[in-house]
Amino acid sequence: MGGGTTVVEALRLGCKVIGIDLNPVAWFIVKTEIEPVDIDELKASFDRLAERKVAWSGKSVKETLLEQYKTECPCCGAGREEAEIIYTFWVKSAICTNPLCKKEVPLFSDYVIAMKSPSIRYNRDVECPECGKTFDWEMEPASMIAEPGLCVVSPTYSAGVGRTTARWTYSPNRTQMNTGFQDKNLNNSVGIYENLRSIVKCPWCNKVVLPKLKSAKTERKKVPLTVLLCPHCYAVWQWRGNLPKEVNCPVCKKDYKPKEGNVPKNGWFLCPSCGHTDRSINSLRSLPRDKHLPMRPSAIAG
Repeated sequence: MGGGTTVVEALRLGCKVIGIDLNPVAWFIVKTEIEPVDIDELKASFDRLAERKVAWSGKSVKETLLEQYKTECPCCGAGREEAEIIYTFWVKSAICTNPLCKKEVPLFSDYVIAMKSPSIRYNRDVECPECGKTFDWEMEPASMIAEPGLCVVSPTYSAGVGRTTARWTYSPNRTQMNTGFQDKNLNNSVGIYENLRSIVKCPWCNKVVLPKLKSAKTERKKVPLTVLLCPHCYAVWQWRGNLPKEVNCPVCKKDYKPKEGNVPKNGWFLCPSCGHTDRSINSLRSLPRDKHLPMRPSAIAG
């Protein structure tokens, strides 16, 4: 029964389940997972553990652990509040077995970190009062990257699923922009919000306009996004739209193929420096007996 996923899910469906495993550790873990528990007592125990002092740090268990999972945010800059790490993406490297090269080869099968299609609210085919052309007015950001300079939009078919030929622009609606713009010295607040609502840049004529709505009711659409790693400068950036065979990094401006890494087939590596190919196991065998293939973090989600 391993870690007990099947047992737990079957119990959730109301089944009577018998789990069997030869490993006593697996048995103990699953038994503990499914035992009845007093939720309030469990939460109280968790809180007591979190607040327990650690001798070597002088802080609570919670503070001591969280300090190990923080990093400086590259968007906020130095001196700002540290970001809490959610995920760390690691990559193992082979050492090129060409005696004239010996360089590290990160074993990336591709350079795609994440692919998602978030659902966002938008107004369909709003009309620009200046040029008369229509476009999608997106009222929620379609992004997994915080820094605008690292968000690249495909020149074609970037409007989202079912809106392939449409042009689009993003601006929060009036209600969203309401918050944070209160000013006691300003009298006509309704007029202020109407001006805020007009901050919509037409993707055709590039003028800031108040678009004409066909319907006040918003719709939802999915927008394909891909977070990529650059193999040249190790920048993490985002591509909006269908991912092409070749992309250009917005940081180092170099081209690369995001779906072609240094692993031509399972268990092999291709050295980008000298072009040598070999099995990863041969790289490991070429190292001293107490050495392992090097690993390093390639990206962090915070």
